[in-house]
Amino acid sequence: VPAAPPAATVASEAKGTPGPGVVRPVPAGPVVPSGAGASAGAPSPAILPVVDAGPPATRKQWAGATARVSGGTFNHLPIDATRAAIGQRQAGIDACYAATEFEPPDHQFMGWEIDIEPSGTARAVRPITSSVGRHARLDSCMATVLRSVLYPASAKPSTLLLHMSSRTRDNP
Repeated sequence: VPAAPPAATVASEAKGTPGPGVVRPVPAGPVVPSGAGASAGAPSPAILPVVDAGPPATRKQWAGATARVSGGTFNHLPIDATRAAIGQRQAGIDACYAATEFEPPDHQFMGWEIDIEPSGTARAVRPITSSVGRHARLDSCMATVLRSVLYPASAKPSTLLLHMSSRTRDNP
């Protein structure tokens, strides 16, 4: 005499939604309805147990995999030309964010202060203080990318306060 299924199996099957860890029997082969080609006395297909592991585990996303310039203080630098220069390094910016997407702390909205020489080369890049903390690996990566940008030339040195946005899936 086969043992009765556990109460959890019976209760969850009654609801139509098996819970995590519940074993459900599933036919191993095609199910042939009676009268649709099944011969009398043919063996029924083997039954294999399937374990429902529940929903897939999700990783907490601390920033998106891509970022965009969300604003800044451009001082006397031309905004459109400066944004275009930064945009030429978009692949590098996105690589920095993709590499840190699942690492705390939250870094959806970050900023950097960039000192720019009159020639358009970056002299220094510093993270702007954030109320949620800084992400050291992102800051290091972004400093490398932002130093590689050739900014518009100007008559005098300038400081750019650049803000980036990289939203998570649950914060569109």
